Amino acid sequence: MSYTIFYDRRFIKIPDHGYIPMVQMGDSNVFEISGYRGREIPEKTWFVLNTLTTKQIIFSESEIMQMASHLEEDVEHGNIAKTRYTFFKPGEITKWFKSGIKNARTLEEYISWGNTLTLEVYIEEKRHLFYPTTTEELLNEILMYQLANQKINLYFEERQFKVPRRPQKKEHKSSEEFPYVIETNEGYLYKMGKRRIYSTYYPSDARKFKTAKEAKKYIEKYGKTNKWRVVYIPPKTRQLTILENSLINPLEYKIDVIKLSTEYIAYVPDLPSCMSKGTTYEEALENVQNAIKRWIEKALEKGKPIPLPGQRQWNYR
Repeated sequence: MSYTIFYDRRFIKIPDHGYIPMVQMGDSNVFEISGYRGREIPEKTWFVLNTLTTKQIIFSESEIMQMASHLEEDVEHGNIAKTRYTFFKPGEITKWFKSGIKNARTLEEYISWGNTLTLEVYIEEKRHLFYPTTTEELLNEILMYQLANQKINLYFEERQFKVPRRPQKKEHKSSEEFPYVIETNEGYLYKMGKRRIYSTYYPSDARKFKTAKEAKKYIEKYGKTNKWRVVYIPPKTRQLTILENSLINPLEYKIDVIKLSTEYIAYVPDLPSCMSKGTTYEEALENVQNAIKRWIEKALEKGKPIPLPGQRQWNYR
């Protein structure tokens, strides 16, 4: 069964006169041959939608809504679709037209986006094409040829209508408010893609978290508990205050002690190269506590990431 597909609509606003309802349509059973490799592609053609009178081009808002109500009957019978496999539901075509009126633009705006409007008219059986560039020029040509009782066709040249890109608003998260990031084998986690993981070498560009608990939940969500770890990124304005608050407690770090023939070696698995020694077990333990504080202070001074306690499974590179 054949049905009509309404792919797009771009109403042209004519101040003090109304709108030109430009609609891109096609038949479900009709295909075109593309200029690229000669492939068959669905028919998509721009028209002035007109179900009231044959020669009318400019419509008022009430006339456009009247056309929408007429088309609702075709929607109920399944004769109009919005994509090749999706049909309009009752009431949707009316909303579709209201949206077209709300988002109508002048011809100057459409041209500034990179589109071209063509006015086609047959004079003495000869085809003439005009390319108006202003709303005033378009209105004058329409009125002139209508007075001469000439049939006018209007259409956009573009199969894929060009619209300006909207700038994406990137949410800025400061290191003071979101001081935690995730370190991966390739650097710092930037974002999770559908098929790959994106990393960055710079902690300032990494995905940030407000709390360590929130970052750990994110790691558990993707099953990377044994491969990723949470690190604390100290703000540049904060230096030694980290030892005075509860963000990182030096006493929470796990310490391993190895007994050698003449001395004891104490090291911290969570802090790379953080170790100390002593002639007795107690002396090595006391010395490594001081080494932990110095390690954190050095990291703060240089603005380097500080691994959190309790992540001994991490294999340092």
